[in-house]
Amino acid sequence: MWKQKNKRPDTLNTDWRYRISVEKNNWQRRWKGVPYSLGMALLMLFGGGALGAILILLTNLLLSSPLFAVTEIAVRGCLRVPPQEVIKMANITKGANIFLLDSSQIAKRVSGNPWVEETFVGREFPSRIVIEVRERQPFAIVKDDEGKLMFLDKTGHIFAPVDSNNSEWNIPILTGLPLKLSEYPLLRSQLLNLLEFLSQSNFPFLKWENIAEIKLDAEYGFSIISTDGLCLYTGFGEYPEKFQNLEKIFSSYGNRTHLLRLYVDMSNKNKIFIRKQSESGTFLRNTIPPGASSSGIVI
Repeated sequence: MWKQKNKRPDTLNTDWRYRISVEKNNWQRRWKGVPYSLGMALLMLFGGGALGAILILLTNLLLSSPLFAVTEIAVRGCLRVPPQEVIKMANITKGANIFLLDSSQIAKRVSGNPWVEETFVGREFPSRIVIEVRERQPFAIVKDDEGKLMFLDKTGHIFAPVDSNNSEWNIPILTGLPLKLSEYPLLRSQLLNLLEFLSQSNFPFLKWENIAEIKLDAEYGFSIISTDGLCLYTGFGEYPEKFQNLEKIFSSYGNRTHLLRLYVDMSNKNKIFIRKQSESGTFLRNTIPPGASSSGIVI
């Protein structure tokens, strides 16, 4: 029977020493980077504290230095609004630190003027504030319930009363509109489409500057009255097609006096009816311009 041989004493001593050596090397590897890591941590701690202190010092210098105190306020883009009024509404104290001003609040205050559509506030270092305004452009004049005349812009916003200082505007008056036009989005869209179309068109028989009034009937649509007495009942929608068809009819009239005091029903783009008014405003069936019949013109 085989018997296990005992290990020799020198072999046992070798295994014990080997294990001790391995454990020692492992501990050395684990602790080798500790001093370096500890040193870097301390360096970052003290370095970050020093950097933070420097930033705080610089911030205090910027916020307290007279170099950055506001000494000038420039206003740009004003046509109707006096620059001094913009400066007053901005409510910027001269000498205030330029970094501490809230530009959004300044813009909000200036935009409180009804003529101001947008406001941009900028800084020109070291001590100048620039306020640039974009004013609303009147597109038409509307009457409120009290008969007061107000300006309307291209977005349909009613923004400012018409007074003696605004009498030079050669734009149409709108009548028959609801006081709160924004509550009628479809009607508002129809109105703005018509105004935009008319302002961009250049028909010989109806120029933008010759439009005196645009009336609204909520059920039947718009009627346009020119300074020459031409009355166009357009209805709602399809304005380019309607006016192009009317232009084809009017192009045969060499003398523009034939177009004076006419009533044109163009609510149907394919059937345009024309009648002429008498001096009293009644319609005369036997004085239709050449090319028109008493029952109207069908194209």
